[in-house]
Amino acid sequence: MKVASRVKRGSLESTVQGLFISAPYPGDQKFFGQPTGLLYALSVLADRKLQKTSSKEIVSVEMPVWAPAGVTDFSNSKLKEELTDYITEHRPKVVGISTFSASYQNALAIKDLVKKIAPETLVVFGGAHEDNFVKHYRKNDRIDADLVVAGDGSHLLDAVYSIVESNPHATVEEIKQNIYSRREELESLPGTGLLLLETKTGIESITTNAAEHKRLRKQTLLGALPIMPRYLLQNEDEVSSGFDIFQNPKEENLKTAQVMVGQGCPYACAFCSEGIGTVWYDDDAPNAREPRRSIEHLEKELQELKQEGYEAIFFDDSTFFAKPKKYLAEVLDLLAKYEFRWGCQTTQKSIHAMKEFLPKMREAGMDYVYIGIEHYSGEIRDNFGKNVRGGVKVSGNVEHTLSMLEEAEVSVGISLTFGHPDTNSPTQSTTETLASARYAIDRTKELIQMYHNVVGVSCNLVTYHPGTPISEMFEREVGPVDYTGLPNQSAVYAQFEEGMGPHAAGLTDSLVNFIANYAAEKFGKKLWM
Repeated sequence: MKVASRVKRGSLESTVQGLFISAPYPGDQKFFGQPTGLLYALSVLADRKLQKTSSKEIVSVEMPVWAPAGVTDFSNSKLKEELTDYITEHRPKVVGISTFSASYQNALAIKDLVKKIAPETLVVFGGAHEDNFVKHYRKNDRIDADLVVAGDGSHLLDAVYSIVESNPHATVEEIKQNIYSRREELESLPGTGLLLLETKTGIESITTNAAEHKRLRKQTLLGALPIMPRYLLQNEDEVSSGFDIFQNPKEENLKTAQVMVGQGCPYACAFCSEGIGTVWYDDDAPNAREPRRSIEHLEKELQELKQEGYEAIFFDDSTFFAKPKKYLAEVLDLLAKYEFRWGCQTTQKSIHAMKEFLPKMREAGMDYVYIGIEHYSGEIRDNFGKNVRGGVKVSGNVEHTLSMLEEAEVSVGISLTFGHPDTNSPTQSTTETLASARYAIDRTKELIQMYHNVVGVSCNLVTYHPGTPISEMFEREVGPVDYTGLPNQSAVYAQFEEGMGPHAAGLTDSLVNFIANYAAEKFGKKLWM
């Protein structure tokens, strides 16, 4: 990873050097693209610095964001070498690490390296894993970093950074004391953020918007935040060119921005960490009631993206189509105006609800949709609640969905998941068998042959993540879950995106090996693993 050279800092000369890292996936794969959550978390801080300096270049040197590719062995990786050189030379006072559960071991390794070289660097953990892991920290009465930020982190991170800037030579313990002494100030910040810090007497929590009853606290909406600061990304063009679904006539990947219109998902699939059934912190609901950004705020971002040379957009919304029709029509008008090619992920149900818009979507530049079929077994789908909320199951309408998208000339990616736990079983073992897995793969192969707009199939193993309905049920009725230890590290599991994480009993090595090999045989180059 190339590190930006120093620039003259001017008025930032006396301020704090930071470094923010999206912890890499533990293998050859990675969650490619722009770390939208981390960039939004830094948006308020970056905007404050930009207002002070009027220079994106200065701010990007002062608080760069690294989004490295997957790392199989951190101890012998190029990333470790680059990080060692950077910490040794720049001595950042604050290192923030954003992590998923799957990348948590690499987050810990990064923290340990930072502390070995610069013990008085403040290490802050955040990200999707931390959002839903708070109750486990509280149960263990310890955290794995100097600070943990969960939930709405944008204003909290800015406030913490300001406290560090007020005394940049303070020790980590002094910084933590300074933070706790300004607790009331932090509790007055907006949103539903949470800060954890470890003291001599145990874990202390600081909750933003603390004066409100927790059930009345509202998330900070994306439209109330500055545009995510993509300019902080080191090697921004490289990080933004990983979507091979958007290519020019020379088959070169287009510079693609990941954009969010809203937060959360209105559905409640039991295995998913983004739906309304997810447990955030302890029992707070994670999604805002009115999460959509204003059209004016979105247009400002599209204008900026055009100026920065972006040609395509992938919407990171969990279900992009699940918006009011009037609002979606206005979004399509914007996309047509600025002539972006774009794609999104959504559900079959929302596609059917918005079928009248498909021609307009295609005219507005839509190239691609990613949908979760997940499984064809009615029993399994009922068990994990796919598309049941709101009343209509659509597993029997897969052909209709693909036919509508083919007619609209839209490419499709399909998600299949294997190993769903049987929540009616005392052990919550999976009901997946060789026969059910074979059927799912054969059925999908038939769809590929029928509908040539299917460009890829992602095969995944259902994984327990903190806060999801299946995880909460397992912990409640069976026992604890090892979310961070990567309990399935054999090569057969490593082929899957989150295969090394915890799975239901009964998802055996032989069954996983069959799924991987049979999918490779049937899907060929269209297999995404």
